[in-house]
Amino acid sequence: MGQAEISGISPFFIVSDAPSALSFYLDRLGFEIIFQEPAAADVRTRRRSAAKGGAVATNYKTLAHEWFEEVWNQGRAEAIDRLFAADGIAHGLADASGNALRGPAGFKPFFEQFRDAFPDMHIEVEDAVCEGDKIAVRCVVRGTHRGDGLGMEATHRPVVFTGMTILRVRDGQIVEAWNNFDFQSMTAQLSGADAVEPN
Repeated sequence: MGQAEISGISPFFIVSDAPSALSFYLDRLGFEIIFQEPAAADVRTRRRSAAKGGAVATNYKTLAHEWFEEVWNQGRAEAIDRLFAADGIAHGLADASGNALRGPAGFKPFFEQFRDAFPDMHIEVEDAVCEGDKIAVRCVVRGTHRGDGLGMEATHRPVVFTGMTILRVRDGQIVEAWNNFDFQSMTAQLSGADAVEPN
């Protein structure tokens, strides 16, 4: 994990073990990027207990890593209450009425639909950039369509699609998120128009 400094702009962190596609893109835009190992106190690692009663703490590079791992990869609905603020809003994701998802109560039905449709869903964070109270993330979503949660009969087809999200964090919780996931590609793969080979 290295710290990147851009000339004329306040430093931010590129959370990666090595220069990535994101840092290459910034370099192509003309930004001067300097990677260096930050002091131990600067490492943006979060420690949380998995449960009350002395469970072993787990390290995450950012709140975004914690969110995708615990909520989506592990399927822990209770983590939504802990990580998504009561007044939080998720732009780019909609409920049945087409409204942005608000608070844990508004997010959980969406979560349950996707986890039912893709019980083996796994989201891999490929890049994360932190600046101020925001985290920008690029990720890859993989899963097998084994449930009817999206309103269509299970096809048992594998899907792979990409996404990006920007999170605004307050007091250790996500208070706002701007999501852009390639659901069009997901739908095409489910229909068989753009099938992918199973992993």
